[in-house]
Amino acid sequence: MTARGYLSRLSSDDPIVAGLSEAQALWALGMRKVAVTSVGDLLVRYPESEGDKTDQLLVWAGRAASLRETDTATTLLRSAKPEGDQVWRKTATEGIVSCASGDAKKCIRTLDGLEGDAPADGLADARVTAAMLIGPTDAQAA
Repeated sequence: MTARGYLSRLSSDDPIVAGLSEAQALWALGMRKVAVTSVGDLLVRYPESEGDKTDQLLVWAGRAASLRETDTATTLLRSAKPEGDQVWRKTATEGIVSCASGDAKKCIRTLDGLEGDAPADGLADARVTAAMLIGPTDAQAA
């Protein structure tokens, strides 16, 4: 998002849109847990009229999963309705949530199932994130 777009959303009369911009700022400032916590309930009410709801849900679900905020990630994923070439992102994030929850078998099975359907770079990023999350408890799975 451009600075102009960010400022426009920040000054929105819709508190949900403005709140998402505040969460983006918190994330950018390194206050990631606070950002994810603040966006959890907010984003499911984000207006469809903004045109990027599914993308925002997937981005923030991935961020939540990477911080082991699996309840928030799962809530956001339930609301995400990706279409076409974005469906893999939801599935990959579900796999990452499995690793964050300690379920290495489900995580590996989910990510392996995306082979050939997901862009190679995107799948590689998902695998790295998943390995980082499962590594401390299951080095072999990582």
